[in-house]
Amino acid sequence: MHGRQKKERTAEEEAAKEKERCKKVAAYRYAMGLILSKREKKELDEELLKITGQVLASNPDISTLWNIRKEVLTVLKETDFTNFSDVVVQKELDFSEFCLKSNPKSYGAWHHRVWLMRETNFSKVTSELKLCAKYLEYDDRNFHCWDYRRYLVENCSEVTLEQEFDFTTEKISSNFSNFSSWHLRSKILPKLPRDFLDEELELIRNAVFTDPKDQSAWFYHRWLLRSQLPTESPYLIAAQYSFTRLILTFSSKAPTPSQLGVKVVGTDKKIEGIKWTNPWSNTCSKLWECELQDENKNISVQADSSSMMRNFGNMPLSMKIGDIMRNFPNYFDTETEEKNDKLLNLLKEEIAWVQELQELEPDVKWPICTLIMLMRMVDFVGYKQSILTHLDSLMKLDSKRVNYYLDLRSKYLIEWKLVECSNTNTHGLDELLLDLSGLNLTALYYPERMCFHTKIDLSNNALKNCEPFRALVNCKELNLSGNELPKSKLKKTIKGLENLKIEC
Repeated sequence: MHGRQKKERTAEEEAAKEKERCKKVAAYRYAMGLILSKREKKELDEELLKITGQVLASNPDISTLWNIRKEVLTVLKETDFTNFSDVVVQKELDFSEFCLKSNPKSYGAWHHRVWLMRETNFSKVTSELKLCAKYLEYDDRNFHCWDYRRYLVENCSEVTLEQEFDFTTEKISSNFSNFSSWHLRSKILPKLPRDFLDEELELIRNAVFTDPKDQSAWFYHRWLLRSQLPTESPYLIAAQYSFTRLILTFSSKAPTPSQLGVKVVGTDKKIEGIKWTNPWSNTCSKLWECELQDENKNISVQADSSSMMRNFGNMPLSMKIGDIMRNFPNYFDTETEEKNDKLLNLLKEEIAWVQELQELEPDVKWPICTLIMLMRMVDFVGYKQSILTHLDSLMKLDSKRVNYYLDLRSKYLIEWKLVECSNTNTHGLDELLLDLSGLNLTALYYPERMCFHTKIDLSNNALKNCEPFRALVNCKELNLSGNELPKSKLKKTIKGLENLKIEC
């Protein structure tokens, strides 16, 4: 116990304890040897259940023994299913609960109950829900128990979502810091027939005004608002055709264009056997390129779904050699995309009360983090200065995560710069200098939107990672002076450069 002085053992006591430990180790080794021997001989019988039970009773975290019990139980089930479902399963549940009393967070014991439920088609789900409720009374943060309960809810039709929703409300009301309860709520809410948004926002406000330092309700708030945003499939935002090379850029990470239903049609017919690659050899990427075997003066990029071509009028993209066709949206994800009036008004209301709380609790980071998210959702360009000010505050309040906030700052600065560049560009992309110098960038975001630029200035930043530069496939002049980049990796990463400045 805390505050109690540790009592030193005498030499005789130490010797006695060591003797007892050696005795337990010997017994454990003997039992394990016997268990593995019987298993090897295929002696999957009641005796094996008894021996594994003796070992698990003292240490319920030996997953191998739980698996051996499953092998024995499978044999018993095949031999006499009625006895298995009526007698054996209940004994196993009782034994598993006995093990949980010594360790309520035993992975093996909880996983064993999952297996038993599957084997009996959830016939005992009512009693299992009561057991979960009992163990959550002991410890309402036992995530093993919460995971098991969520598994029962998701896989058994006898459990109503409304009942579970009420259960999470009860648990949250007794403890706003119950993260697992908020999490289960997020799994149930989308499946309920009516809209609970107003009630949920009120519950969140009660929680965060009660304890603004607790992250549970803030995380749920973030999830709830993001769940109101539309979900979008990847769509084409830019393309370049030069001789036999075709480059496609998508709005979000996507599998190969062929898997998305994108086709390339040459002068006479569809071009077959296209091998798509990306600079990082990932299965999903925003940037894909291919080498066409034959030179075609004109090609057409088509898609099975017209929504894939939404940024180009839902029409096929006709291109000739040397064409760069792009229509980058002035947003970067669903958070920064333009909202409808109803959602916009809701988000503005959220900003108002979070600002009020932030003024009351200026030294708490969660209201500030939430304000940044909300401001990005409402008008990420208009709130530029406020977002930067809040990031500065976070770096002072939460110094252990300063590098994370610096990366966020880099992401937002690049977004604003790319929007500014898109709005002012009246020339061809190949003539445009993308200037991202002197911004103290610690990470390079959206390199796929930079892949068509031939001149890029990234000097006087704090970049350390070379991998994003693989996307700069058209860049001829690149200034990386004043960064902390390893020169040896740079030369291997960036190909086709004519002028590279890398002085420190």
